[in-house]
Amino acid sequence: MGPSNPYAIAAADVDDDGDVDLLSANSTGFNVTVFRNDGAAGFTAGGIVAVPVPYSPQSLTVGDLDGDGDLDLVAGAYTSPGAVSGVGVLCVRFNNGSGVFSGTGNVAAPQPVHSLVLGDVDGDGDLDLLASLGGTAPAVQVRLNNGLGGFGAPTSLPMQSECLRLCLGDIDGDGDLDLLANTYNGGEVSIRFNNGSGVFSGTASIVTNTYNYALALADFDRDGDLDIALSSDNFRGVELYANNGQASFLLFARLATLGNQTSLTAADLNGDGAPDVLGTGSDKVESFLNNGTGGFGPRMNSSYVYFGPRDLAAADLDNDGDLDVALASTAGNRLSVRLNNGTGAPLAQLNPAPAAPFTISPVPAHPADDAVWVRQLPAGTRAVLVRDAMGRAVRTVPVAGTAVALPLAGLRPGLYLVQAGSATARLMVE
Repeated sequence: MGPSNPYAIAAADVDDDGDVDLLSANSTGFNVTVFRNDGAAGFTAGGIVAVPVPYSPQSLTVGDLDGDGDLDLVAGAYTSPGAVSGVGVLCVRFNNGSGVFSGTGNVAAPQPVHSLVLGDVDGDGDLDLLASLGGTAPAVQVRLNNGLGGFGAPTSLPMQSECLRLCLGDIDGDGDLDLLANTYNGGEVSIRFNNGSGVFSGTASIVTNTYNYALALADFDRDGDLDIALSSDNFRGVELYANNGQASFLLFARLATLGNQTSLTAADLNGDGAPDVLGTGSDKVESFLNNGTGGFGPRMNSSYVYFGPRDLAAADLDNDGDLDVALASTAGNRLSVRLNNGTGAPLAQLNPAPAAPFTISPVPAHPADDAVWVRQLPAGTRAVLVRDAMGRAVRTVPVAGTAVALPLAGLRPGLYLVQAGSATARLMVE
């Protein structure tokens, strides 16, 4: 695959055929490239489509912006890549349901756009957009969605310096999405609390006193709240901060890596229900398996990845039930795929989870299905637990017998883990 200087990558089923496709924001190509998956992690030339955007895109996010059931995209671009000054632009492109993107919605931003994240921050059921701006007046802009993919005037949250990564998550347990932003040379991770209506406030931070690179949120210690994984110059590796449930964070682990991680994600790599740590920044993918309580095993490395990658995404690309990884390498002008426990260049995996003794159907699931059936449950099962990609319990369904209907209402598109006792299975909601 040959995108032109890809800075960012996203994984999503944009053509609604049941497998996960790849998208890359190409800095010197002035486009976003869509790579359609053939269902077995094959991305051939016939399935590649370029979506034009103005200027130089260096950030990317995907979500259903207009509420029509398919996944749209937003790319963040600016006029002077690598420079302090420049005009930013937010490029919104709508999906027709088959992975064909159109539209000319370009929202001007006063500074370069470095990072994007989507989330329903005002609780009205649609996805709002947050963008980090660099330049001489670094800030995070909050733009609320009108439900049709139209974004209103921004509210700006000033930051100490440009933020390379933004994360949304309910870190204080009040039911809405709060904001974490890692300032590159501001020496801190800034925390802003949501009042439930998309209004952010506060001055809390995690002080690192160094350059910060990558950031991820997940319930690493499985105590019901969201913890932080952070890559910075303070320690050549990943630092983990435990949440006390009230958004107060304490460093509890350090994971040594081959170099500073330019991208991090939390993903359940071995199917045990606990979020593991996956990152890159050297010429390999580096992963650490979670023991379920926030303790991590030794570093495991993939095979060589062409020209140290800048961004990564975890998804089941070959439809075998585990999470693979795709990477964007700017210097190499290419995307790379590493399959989990597969052929070619697999990621190492310790103690793979046994096949679930129960079944889920239909899969993949769609919200229009109302529910999926979980059948052949082990005798004595009292409840089925559903966890999201961050490891949080999002649904518990009581069981009386060996089968139960699992409601889909309220579950956003994505990958979930279904647990019945010690047995687990994955559920993809599209």
